[in-house]
Amino acid sequence: MILLIKKIIRKEDIACKEMKIWNKPGYGNQYLYFMYVKGIKMNHRKNKELILNTLVIVIGVLYILFIYIDIYSIQFFISSNILKYISIVFCFLTTLFIGKYNLNKKDLLLLQVGLFITVLADLCFLIFNYYVIGIGLFCLVQIIYYYRYKSRFYLNRIYNQNKIKAAPIFKFFIGIFLFIIVFYFIVNLYIVEIDFIFSVAIFYSVCILYTTVESIKVFKYNKYPFLNKYMILFGSILFLLCDINVAIFNVSREFNISIYNTSSFLIWIFYLPSQVLLSSSGYKFK
Repeated sequence: MILLIKKIIRKEDIACKEMKIWNKPGYGNQYLYFMYVKGIKMNHRKNKELILNTLVIVIGVLYILFIYIDIYSIQFFISSNILKYISIVFCFLTTLFIGKYNLNKKDLLLLQVGLFITVLADLCFLIFNYYVIGIGLFCLVQIIYYYRYKSRFYLNRIYNQNKIKAAPIFKFFIGIFLFIIVFYFIVNLYIVEIDFIFSVAIFYSVCILYTTVESIKVFKYNKYPFLNKYMILFGSILFLLCDINVAIFNVSREFNISIYNTSSFLIWIFYLPSQVLLSSSGYKFK
């Protein structure tokens, strides 16, 4: 109790000294300027949060709308796929509006690049039906996210530097891809002919599994702040659940199993929330 009283008295003494300094001739204007700048910064942050919250609300409205269209097969003036694509574009815009309120400049840049490539990948899937290119772009997205989490895992917080470089990681994944391609050609030449898209899909499966494991590691070892680590973990898991349903959809459609409609519906149930969580995971919350 005595220690607590001493601490309170010490804080009051410091506050009194600061007030005496500000009340000296010539310091009044500096104090007013300091309070003015502080007020501008607070307003700027509030405006930024308002924009980000508005984007999330808009994405939520689009989410409800295209799910409603998909469930009841309603003819709307704009297609469900266009609404889905717009929602992903808004997720990318969310990363751009984070600005200086980021955890780390490199972390935010990797997140922005990942979401930008996601926008391109979904353009291939939803608009142009270029599935092989789309899967290839998503492979790149997962590799970028893997590097993002790996960089954070080895981040030296004192010097704001990390020991891991991008080149070894990309070489590692290129090695896996080449192995899968060689295996694909051997199977195609000597066993049975299969579509090239399956080899790309296998490589993507490897990429997303590595990324999901890395997201669990950064969560377990608290490499991100409290809210951010949960966003990354749940965002990665939802992303994985989305892709599991993509696989179920394609397999069930190939073998004419009746569950493909359910899996098709669940893809976007998991996918858009994963993108919202990941796109917000680079923001430095108060």
